Amino acid sequence: MSMCQTSLLMSTKSQSSTESADAPKTRNKILVVGKRKIRPVTLNHERDFFRQAARLESMDSYLLVSTLTASMSFGALLGFSPVIRAVEVAAMSSFRAVWYNSICSAIPVVAGFSAIFGLYATVMFSLTVLYGKSALGSERDLPYDKFLRRTVRCRVHGARCFNLSLGFFAFEAFLVMLERTFNRPWFVGVLATTVGTLWYLFRDWRLIFRMAEYIYKD
Repeated sequence: MSMCQTSLLMSTKSQSSTESADAPKTRNKILVVGKRKIRPVTLNHERDFFRQAARLESMDSYLLVSTLTASMSFGALLGFSPVIRAVEVAAMSSFRAVWYNSICSAIPVVAGFSAIFGLYATVMFSLTVLYGKSALGSERDLPYDKFLRRTVRCRVHGARCFNLSLGFFAFEAFLVMLERTFNRPWFVGVLATTVGTLWYLFRDWRLIFRMAEYIYKD
């Protein structure tokens, strides 16, 4: 073997060893092959990256609904006013007057609870989405796993408060309907229909949210 061939062989081996040493570093970068993006294989949960991202994005719906219920309940808390005047209430029988005043007094209380629970759910889910996406975007899998494990209780409480906010909001709508139709001839029909509808809704909500708690646990 000539001296030239020997030097060429040594340079080829050194180049291949350099490429093999740099191979793990290239795995830490996102490789683009055609229209596909190959994620890094050295991360712990990179194979579940898009699943984790979809899990966080699904909580945006809870944020939207919680914000709407909280804002509408807060508006009802501040802007509610009875449609029947105090003079007309005084002319009612004692039983009807107590019933109507109880409905009018319960509406702001129920609206306040709906706003508080909706605000809590909004804060919990917004912080989970914010810090979860920040950890995924910066490729910090270990802090992300620790964050999810330590905040299981917060997510479960957020889901329960979301459920309670919707329940109080539905009950608030029920009370407002009763107050608006109190002196109407169809008051009994509205009362019976609304009670039946709320019962079926409550039964389905209880089943769905009882099963949904497992989504927010490890």
